Amino acid sequence: MDEMVWGWKITAYIWIAGLAGGTYMCAILVNLWDGRWHRESVRAATFLTVPLLLIGAALLTADLGQPARFWHLLAAWRPGSPMWLGTYVLVLGSIVGGGLIIHEAIDAFKVRLPGADTLEFLVTWLGLIFAAVVATYVAVLLTSTSRVFWSATPLLPALFVVSALSMGAATILIFTRFLNLQLSERMATRLRQADAIFVVFELAILAALMVTLVFSSTPLASKAAQDILIAPLGPAFWLGVVVVGLIAPLIIEILVERIKPKTMAPVMLVGPILVLIGSLVLRYVVVFGGQTQAWISRPPV
Repeated sequence: MDEMVWGWKITAYIWIAGLAGGTYMCAILVNLWDGRWHRESVRAATFLTVPLLLIGAALLTADLGQPARFWHLLAAWRPGSPMWLGTYVLVLGSIVGGGLIIHEAIDAFKVRLPGADTLEFLVTWLGLIFAAVVATYVAVLLTSTSRVFWSATPLLPALFVVSALSMGAATILIFTRFLNLQLSERMATRLRQADAIFVVFELAILAALMVTLVFSSTPLASKAAQDILIAPLGPAFWLGVVVVGLIAPLIIEILVERIKPKTMAPVMLVGPILVLIGSLVLRYVVVFGGQTQAWISRPPV
């Protein structure tokens, strides 16, 4: 893996995996947090997650160059390979997602199966576990490499999971509004509140991660921090991640909660849209920040 140069396809895949896992995780957690009032958001998240997983699989296949290699990965045993792990996470996630869709379809038609409560419990938590794996397994894998930015701190998986949750809240708000689905005002409020909380945690984790790199006793770690905070990735980090993806959405969410512009529905989508843009830039910074030395001399494909 250390010789690999990851380009835009892998960056896009990691972002889409975060969307898929974060959307389902956020819907389930907000539903549990607010007393199981929001089955409609869980249903919307379920029907959105599986197509996102399929798009991620298509990106991985495209990055391999030859679609046949996708099946070779399934037949191989290479747990140290990000492509191998990604393939199996997507396949298993899609199978679980298919089961979730069947469960939601049955629930939508008010069909009551024997042992429905037990089934609901098992399906909810199985889906939640796989969603968390899909959203964060790449970050866990990166921390096990010898690339300094990826391995110098254990905070990268925490950053990915909180970012995925924020993406999930934003995606549900955009998806339901775009398709004119019925999302209660209470659920919309809970999602905006949850997103604001996730953004605050993301800011704190990101700051801690950078402080860890800057004050590391390893010179290469300090160099990695310089690459991200100053150049070549400084503009993308400060403008794309910090300002566009975190601070601006947080300010907008606070203003929306205070003034509640009911006649200005598009205004309520500005914050979620910025969150998705910032999360994509974050993954770009993470992917290329860990490969700085490699892609300066050998541009990524």
